[in-house]
This record gives sequence, structure tokens and C-alpha cells, in this order.
Amino acid sequence: MAISRREFFINSAKLATTSALIATGLISYSKYAYAIPATAIRPPGALKEKEFISACIRCGLCVNDCPFPTLSLATEKDNIAIGTPFFTARKAGCEMCDDIP
Repeated sequence: MAISRREFFINSAKLATTSALIATGLISYSKYAYAIPATAIRPPGALKEKEFISACIRCGLCVNDCPFPTLSLATEKDNIAIGTPFFTARKAGCEMCDDIP
């Protein structure tokens, strides 16, 4: 069964429209996808981000118990969940592992 020229162009237009809609959706999703900034690192042994956010009660005890001046509690300017512990490796590295400088 041969496809007519008209059907070919109609199907091509449908495919292009569908592709454009999918691309727009993916771009939109990637802008609002939940991820912490690359500069913010969670404490050693932390859960996956969404689980960590729901489990952390933001008490600050981990910051107090950290043997190194590494952990901080997030504020509004840190662009992550306020009150959750994090550190920035370029400012203060974690020294919990002996084999990693």
C-alpha cells in the first residue's frame, strides 16, 4: 500500500508537532526538577535528597556533633531547604574519611 504525498506531509507534521511538545515538556521539567546545587553537599551517610529532606528535623545536632568545622545549616541564601545541614567542599572539606583528602 503506497502512501500518498498528502498523507506523508500530514504524518510528518504530526511527528514534528509531537516532538516539539515532548521537547518543550522536557525543557520545562528540567528547569524545575528538584536537585540541590552542585556546591552543596550533604553530610556523610545522608539519605537520598528527598528522603533526607523528609527525615531531617532541622535540629542542628549533626552540625554540633561534627568533629570538624565543616557542616552548616542552610539559610535562605543557600538555595536548599532551610535548616538542613550541608557543606561546601571548596570552603571546608569533610575529613571523616582518612583516605580522601
